[in-house]
Amino acid sequence: MADSYKKGAKIKAGKLLTTFLKEISNESTELVIDPATGEDKIVTKAEALAREIWRRALGYTSSEVKGSVLKETVHIPDKSMMVLIFDRLEGKVPILTGAGKKGVTAAERVSAENTKRLNSYVANDNRKT
Repeated sequence: MADSYKKGAKIKAGKLLTTFLKEISNESTELVIDPATGEDKIVTKAEALAREIWRRALGYTSSEVKGSVLKETVHIPDKSMMVLIFDRLEGKVPILTGAGKKGVTAAERVSAENTKRLNSYVANDNRKT
């Protein structure tokens, strides 16, 4: 009984946290540079976060002045941000695992399904003759 109470409380706390995160994400408090005009504009926290994710996914160069020297750092595209964007836009691909297997990739699963379908077509075609 104590476990079910803890589980219920955890679910309730998670929903409450999600509610607050959604409210905070809609606050228009972040300052970003509008790419169309080059001017500053106020956006929601959610938009600012989305822009940061895109920036990191595409890679960027940052500049820093140390003394009288300008140092530029090139940040390579972040693969995890690319995956995050792709999953959000296209839908996350579930990880398929078989019994005792390490894991089946999506490509292997599609290949297996296509093989099954082709074999069923051939089997159905042979029955007709």
